[in-house]
Amino acid sequence: MTSNTSESLNGRLLWARRLPICSLLECGRQIVQQWFCQRRNKAAQTDNVLIEKATEKLVPTRNKGKRMVVQGINSYTFNVKDGLKSYVVNLMHRTCSCRKFDLDLMPCSHACAAIRYYYIQLLSCS
Repeated sequence: MTSNTSESLNGRLLWARRLPICSLLECGRQIVQQWFCQRRNKAAQTDNVLIEKATEKLVPTRNKGKRMVVQGINSYTFNVKDGLKSYVVNLMHRTCSCRKFDLDLMPCSHACAAIRYYYIQLLSCS
């Protein structure tokens, strides 16, 4: 089994295969170091906490959550109504009765609605 990283590293090291093993390893170290530096610089330039793929996945989910009605049960537990269905979201335990928040470890639309409601309540108290 191979991954994109191993395929890419293998392709970049083709010319170095004829070198002694220590030189081959040094070339591999330099390539990986260069990749980490490029990714660190790219991450430093972004103003978002999440990576691009997570943001792309979360934006439509967050927008869907804006249409939902949220009622607080206690400090961290909320009842979220999505049309005729109702879901219970616990922000402390990161769970939702739809189970998407539990299984994907990314907030579902119900959790996004509850998070938005929680922060609006938090800001209005200060």
